[in-house]
Amino acid sequence: MTVNDFRRIALSFEGAEESSHMGNPDFRVGGRIFATLSSAKQGYGNLQLTLEQQAAFVEEMPEVYTQEELDAFFKACDSTESLIFSVFLKVGLRERELIHLEWSDLNFKESTLRVSAKPALVL
Repeated sequence: MTVNDFRRIALSFEGAEESSHMGNPDFRVGGRIFATLSSAKQGYGNLQLTLEQQAAFVEEMPEVYTQEELDAFFKACDSTESLIFSVFLKVGLRERELIHLEWSDLNFKESTLRVSAKPALVL
């Protein structure tokens, strides 16, 4: 996700406006900050979550596999399976997003992968 992607998503919420806080872009609804780009130089944006929202994210945390478990899993995969599961693991795509990837979604120059809706391909 790029800074522009983060900005586009943040501004897609009803009533969202971009402003500035301590010289960094922030996003507000009703005058209250819900996201910032204060850490964009480090490669991420920040969301302001309530304690309840934070607890829900931690509660929903997926199981984490050890390196030994991953090594054994990938050793059992053929080359196609290894590629597919590597993309799942490293990029975090959902199955349908991976299935509908096209070469035009890859930008090798910028080392990015674009994930976008492809309504014509939805089953």
